[in-house]
Amino acid sequence: MPTRRIRSLLSVFQSKIFPRILGDVSILKARKLHRKTKRSIHFSLCEEIQRAAIFPLFACGPTMKTSANPLAMDAAEREIRFGRRGGFAKTNFAKYPCENWLKHNRRGMGCHRWRLPLALFCEILVTDPNIMKRLIMLPLCVQFALPAVFSGPNIPAKERKAGFVSMFDGQSLKGWTPMMRKGATAKAWSVKDGMIVGDGDQGIGYLVYDRRGIADFEMKFRYRFPAGRGNSGISVRARKDHAGKRDFQSYHADLGHLGIGGNVLGAWDFHTPGRREHACFRGNRLVIDKNDRPTVTPIADAVKPSDIRKGDWNDGRIIVQNNRFQFFLNGKLSSEFIEHLPKEKRLRKGMIQLQLHDPGMIVQFKDLWIKVLK
Repeated sequence: MPTRRIRSLLSVFQSKIFPRILGDVSILKARKLHRKTKRSIHFSLCEEIQRAAIFPLFACGPTMKTSANPLAMDAAEREIRFGRRGGFAKTNFAKYPCENWLKHNRRGMGCHRWRLPLALFCEILVTDPNIMKRLIMLPLCVQFALPAVFSGPNIPAKERKAGFVSMFDGQSLKGWTPMMRKGATAKAWSVKDGMIVGDGDQGIGYLVYDRRGIADFEMKFRYRFPAGRGNSGISVRARKDHAGKRDFQSYHADLGHLGIGGNVLGAWDFHTPGRREHACFRGNRLVIDKNDRPTVTPIADAVKPSDIRKGDWNDGRIIVQNNRFQFFLNGKLSSEFIEHLPKEKRLRKGMIQLQLHDPGMIVQFKDLWIKVLK
């Protein structure tokens, strides 16, 4: 939920809705007022209060009276309090026991999720006649409602404005396909606590982003090796190696634990059978001429081992545009290469893959965002 939207909602409460509710304005009047606010909200305030009123954290709270709980009302009373619009009187509350209400009523991971705290604020303010109790309950509304808004793929406003979209929903591997070597189990890649987790003891191989055939893009992600050791990476423009020398042909941005060496952590690997597999280590800028001859120069102010957080989260960024490939770690350029080979000898588009390289390792990824350029 963008910060701008939060500020707008709070402004509406402070300047319009909150003072009038304190003056015992009815819910229907609050709904009319809500429709007049500058920000259009697709469902009326009344409907949102109807949906949120059965949320258990507040239905059973010590300051909530039984008469304010829709579960305790008969159909006639609910109709008087809330009206027919939105089908509240038809709601089968038995189908939605307290702890399952949010699961059945949350509206995906997108823009609708900010409605819940709005409805909870209004329900607390309207149903409790004691002003002080209303004010005391407001912090609880924030505490319990905002996690429902911010969980899941929440892209910062800056990245969203720049055109980034989420690659990972924070709950499942939807949008990803494992491509593992023989003997791997279904548990090699999993989701836990909003992270993609790769377990090398369950098999080695790749987790492939389902949008295939990507050529130019910018990708941001966070990774860590919680056990302190591991070897992973992100392959770009990957495709099947029909010659059979490798599983895939790709350009590979290498990730490894601190201490594994500059030939792995922060380096570019060339998984390119049939042509020269160049070395582009951390701190190097590689230029490949049209005859596949390399020229290597150092990068000024490249990322250093002291910039890497061992066993903790590190920020990665990959920019691929035409024939230039850049790899950043924690905001500093780690390695890059530019190739001037004829186009037919390059990898021009393909898959994006997360790698699980070794048995006995665990790697975790989160906050994966991408902006496809071509």
